[in-house]
Amino acid sequence: MTETTLTGVLIEISDGSFYFETEDGEISKVLFDDEHLTPIQKKIALKAYRGDDGEWHVDPQGDYYSVPEEPLLARAAPPGMEKKHIALFRKVDVSLSEEREAKQLEEVQDRARTLEDFWRRFGRRKWDVKVVGRTLRTESIPSESNRFCRREMYKAAEGIEVPDFEPNYVHMWSTHDIGGNWCGHAELGGDSGVTYGVHICNVKSTIHEIGHNFRLYHANVLVRGEPIEYKDDTCVMGSGSHIAGINSPNQLLLGLASEREQTVVERSAHLLVCPLEVPEEAMHEAESKHVIVKTPKAADTYISL
Repeated sequence: MTETTLTGVLIEISDGSFYFETEDGEISKVLFDDEHLTPIQKKIALKAYRGDDGEWHVDPQGDYYSVPEEPLLARAAPPGMEKKHIALFRKVDVSLSEEREAKQLEEVQDRARTLEDFWRRFGRRKWDVKVVGRTLRTESIPSESNRFCRREMYKAAEGIEVPDFEPNYVHMWSTHDIGGNWCGHAELGGDSGVTYGVHICNVKSTIHEIGHNFRLYHANVLVRGEPIEYKDDTCVMGSGSHIAGINSPNQLLLGLASEREQTVVERSAHLLVCPLEVPEEAMHEAESKHVIVKTPKAADTYISL
């Protein structure tokens, strides 16, 4: 039995199987000999061996560890601002005519403007947001991976000549559908993602996937004490088809709410959250009010005004 060290990303597929995407883009099936705590969708190194069945096998008690991934491009931001520069690509076939590609370039640039308007609005002048749309000729076929075309996109992004634009995120808008209800993938806190299709999945899906890159989870609601995934349709990270906003927990997670906007309630209290008389200069146009209710032995409750 010969062991080797694999370095790449472990992907969990819906049928319970695990696949390992190596740095050169090759995807192989991986079988674990026992329960494991290996991180999914993170760059890892693990020792594996080829079994008699021809598949890679991993001993979960063996040597595996997370690998800090170096960004392919610099992530420096202007002083006091967090950099959110996104290169958005629309996948086009290599045989597409120049006239058709010019039309699709207009479409991806329109989507880029929508993304920039949305994230600049919710960045509340704390983020340096720029989104540039381009087409990318490639023969690659979409896979169920948030890393689809990642290296191709970064290579193409280096050639984008736009003043003061230095992308530290890349996203592929692929016109292919991959079946089911999948609209996209993106790594939580990562730097890349993909949106599938042009009919079922719209620009809201692209905003949603980029939200995952910005460390946002799905927007859930509590039903009789149980969290129901996606059901908060008031948030772009929920299930609604329209472009909603960002809910209170996610705004707080991103650090976009000022201290004056936050009120924490740790025990029973009467709280005046909407005074009848407020001087016009007391709150700026984008200001909100977040009430965080601390409940013993239960998840926090958020009220956003």
